[in-house]
Amino acid sequence: MKNIYVVFDCERDGKRYAIAETIRTGENLKNFIDRYSADICHLCESRAEAEKIALEWNNQHTNEKKILYV
Repeated sequence: MKNIYVVFDCERDGKRYAIAETIRTGENLKNFIDRYSADICHLCESRAEAEKIALEWNNQHTNEKKILYV
């Protein structure tokens, strides 16, 4: 089965974080969106790309002092 790589950007209590996730084709993307209460979902071609984007987004959240996890 093919994998889909997604970056989810989420907010909790006014703080934000991004996480990279691997989803198999055929799995319900909506379930993942709901699990993370994601505001933004970005599809990527590789796990490495997803991890890089999540790291960049988390760095931006840190710079804005809105990061949930350090």
